[in-house]
Order: sequence, then structure tokens, then C-alpha cells
Amino acid sequence: MTRPQNKGSSPAASGLSLWTVTIDVFSPEPSLCAVWEKLDKPDDLPSSGLLPGLEGHPAGRYFDERDVVHAWLALRLRAHEAAGARQRGQDFVDRILSCAPGEVARHRRLRVEVSAVPARERSWDREKWLLAPRTADCLPRPVPWSACQPSADGLKLTIVWTSPAKQVERVDVAEDPDRVRITVHERRPPLLTPGGAISVSRVAKKPRQATVQLKRPLARREVCDGFDGLPRRIVPRG
Repeated sequence: MTRPQNKGSSPAASGLSLWTVTIDVFSPEPSLCAVWEKLDKPDDLPSSGLLPGLEGHPAGRYFDERDVVHAWLALRLRAHEAAGARQRGQDFVDRILSCAPGEVARHRRLRVEVSAVPARERSWDREKWLLAPRTADCLPRPVPWSACQPSADGLKLTIVWTSPAKQVERVDVAEDPDRVRITVHERRPPLLTPGGAISVSRVAKKPRQATVQLKRPLARREVCDGFDGLPRRIVPRG
């Protein structure tokens, strides 16, 4: 599907470079899936007039990993430099998310990552891009965890979650007077096989846990997940 180009002077004639912008969105909210399905409905997307320099129709795909929805898309657009291309990509996904229901619409419980590289080819095989494995899928990134339990003295916290990752990349702890923020980073298996199918290793998940040391007892402080900044359930000791 192809969108009409903006009227006026040609972007190429204005000295603008062609960029491929990739956007990854991560959210525990299942409603993000319905938002991404609209990518195949041009009438539901922001028009090219609202995003100067957009060429053609964006390509998007998503996968519900049960603990987090991973949605990604690619745009081809024109801009003077990478920073401008990334900003236009951010503007585009902001407009899509602003029409989403519930928590997604309020831009909570999600992470957005935007990158831009020069477009190497004038023509773009949209379907091929959708099925191609992506090296970015294997990069370490924050993942949500579900609950935690303090030790008897309150100086340690054991957090739990489910994951297909074979090992945890790292766990970051940040303490404030009224809260503790814990962020789990994982390097998960590739999401897509060379044929474009969802990898079985990405679907199979096992319970995971990690114990972190606190500088002072937890006491009455709340515990938040660094993935989305929201409080998580504290399980009292039996």
C-alpha cells in the first residue's frame, strides 16, 4: 500500500536525505496489539501531510510474549539528519499511541525506542522487512517483573518473573527515601527465525528470580519496576 506524497517541492530537490526509521514499543498492556493491527489500515493512520517527508506505507508487526507485547515498525522518510528522522519517527508513533485505549493511550507502562539509519536502497520490500530476523531483538533491554518478597531483615529483595532468556544480563537497583526501583535487563533469544516465523525458544518461558541487596531495610517503602516506573506487588513473608 502506498500513500500519496506531500504536495509542493520534492524532498530530494530540497536536499533531504532518505532514512529508514525503526521504532520498537514494549508494553505489558495487551491492548497494544490492537493498536498495531491498524498499521495495515491506511485510513486509520496519520496522513503523510501530518508527517512531512513520509514515503510509502509503514511496515509493522507485533508479538505478545504474555509478560510484554513487543511491537515494531519501520518508516521511510526524508530529513536533514538522523536526529530529525528519529524525532519524526517519535512523532509518528506518538500519534498512533495517542489513539490507543487505556494505559497505552496515556503513555504509561511502555517503552519506546527509535533508531534511524540512511536508506541504502531506493526501493523497499515491505513484506521482506516484516519477515526478516532483527539483530535488535537480541540486545539487552529492560523486561517487566511481577512481584517481590523482602527478607526477614528487609535488606534483600527477591523478585520473580517469567522469561525465555537463559540468563539475566543484569539487575539495577536505585533507592530513594520513599521507594526502591529495580530494573531487570535480559538478552532474550531471537524473536524471528530466518523464515520469518516466531522462534519457539522465544515462546517457551520459565519462572525466573533474582535477589538484590538494599543499602537499608525496605521498611514501608514501595517497590517499583524500572521497566515502566509503576509499583509492583510486595509479597509478605509467611
